Amino acid sequence: MDLFVTKDIPIEKRREIAVNFSDEIEIGNEFFGSSDEFIVRESLIDVDVCFFKLEDIRQNLSEVMEEYRARTGYTTCFVYNVLNATVLYDKNQVLEQLRQTYRHVYPDALKKAIVDMNYPILRNAFSSYYHQIEKAISRGDLNSVNHRVTAFLASYYDIIFAINGVLHPGEKRLLSIIESTCVHYPPHMSDFIKTIIKNIGMDDELLLQALNRLVDELELLLKEQSFI
Repeated sequence: MDLFVTKDIPIEKRREIAVNFSDEIEIGNEFFGSSDEFIVRESLIDVDVCFFKLEDIRQNLSEVMEEYRARTGYTTCFVYNVLNATVLYDKNQVLEQLRQTYRHVYPDALKKAIVDMNYPILRNAFSSYYHQIEKAISRGDLNSVNHRVTAFLASYYDIIFAINGVLHPGEKRLLSIIESTCVHYPPHMSDFIKTIIKNIGMDDELLLQALNRLVDELELLLKEQSFI
């Protein structure tokens, strides 16, 4: 559950609300942003309340959808979140205004910006993820290999969603979501990604080969769609 606030809610007030519903609570978690977590009493329902400043969300949507500021991965996630949320309370209709403004809009300039930001860093740039992975392998740094592969895939997925004009839904079930919502994606994408993940720390040659083939097929697709 996301809660967009105009000002911070005191921790004690949040705790006071949670204890009405739960005996197992964690209030004021800051591990992944501000959040409260609790299990509803006499049930197995796990509630995770994430707090975001409303103005920060509004600024993010403006930067992405109007200024076309791409990120290295997850560029349109907050846009997806706002547009697809089930709104329970919206006192001043701010969320509804944002939803009306950006619904059914995916600017071509944003698609291009996401490709321009994320494609070179896969393999072509000096500081590309591929080159970082090669270096990590050469020094036997398994932790770094895993970290850079994760970043590589984040940028890769951002590109796929962008060229299809599909808002990025977050980090879960991405392969199945792409296959069910996107028209354009490399034909062996799923096989290559599974090979990449399975061979982290197992077979360096297969890992690098699959990374290269993944980018090769993506390059063909981007040329077909006139992005490069």
